[in-house]
Order: sequence, then C-alpha cells, then structure tokens
Amino acid sequence: MIRVLIVDDHMLMRQGVCALLMKAPEIKVVGEARDGKEAIERAAHLQPDVILMDIEMPRLDGLQATCQLTQDGSAARIIILSMRTDEKSVRRAADCGAHGYLIKNSGRADLIDAIRSVNGGQRVASPEVESYFFDAD
Repeated sequence: MIRVLIVDDHMLMRQGVCALLMKAPEIKVVGEARDGKEAIERAAHLQPDVILMDIEMPRLDGLQATCQLTQDGSAARIIILSMRTDEKSVRRAADCGAHGYLIKNSGRADLIDAIRSVNGGQRVASPEVESYFFDAD
C-alpha cells in the first residue's frame, strides 16, 4: 500500500485528487494539509510514502516545505503538483529534492503512474517540464 499525503491550499483540489486516488487499490490517502507548515507537521506524524505538494500556498510554500522535509531527512518521496511550468520553479523543485514534477492538467492515469514510479525509486516529470527537471541534476 502506497501511503499518500495531499498538500494544497484549495479544498476542492485536495478532495478531487483524493477522489481520483481512491480508485487505485494500492494507494491510500492518509491525510491532507493546507500549506507547507501543516505538510511538515502531518508528514512527521503520518509518515507517508509519497507527498503530492502544491507550490503556491500561504504561510510556507511548497518549495520551501520540500526543502525543509528533505533537510530533515524525511523518507517521503515528494511530487510537486502545480500549474507552474517556468524553468526557475521546476529547477528549484529538483534542487530542493523533489522526486517528481507534474502539471495539474495531467490525467488520472499519469498521476497514479507517477505515484507508483516515485514510490519505486524513480523520478518523473510532465513532458512540458522534463527538460528543466532532469537538467537540474
């Protein structure tokens, strides 16, 4: 079972992703967070395998939270899930230790495949940003 934490400041987005993931029998949503600070707290408590992390959030954004989780030695694999496709954001996500970067217009199958791949130790990125994400290595 792949344990997932969903982090996004929009409730509708969190609920929608949760509903999509409920159809995948090997994935279990173990929690939600509304911002980066809450994500760090919930990750420590829930110990998810994968974190789906938005970038633009109040209090602490997703990139700062990703950096913090990585520095703290979190075992969770982080997938950035954002509408941002700019080079700076994508490269920063990779530099902060994100294991994946998906654009929010990705389909259900792409999201589930990304969760499986990242949980299995691979890195993934949407085609629109893969050159920025993998060139950051």
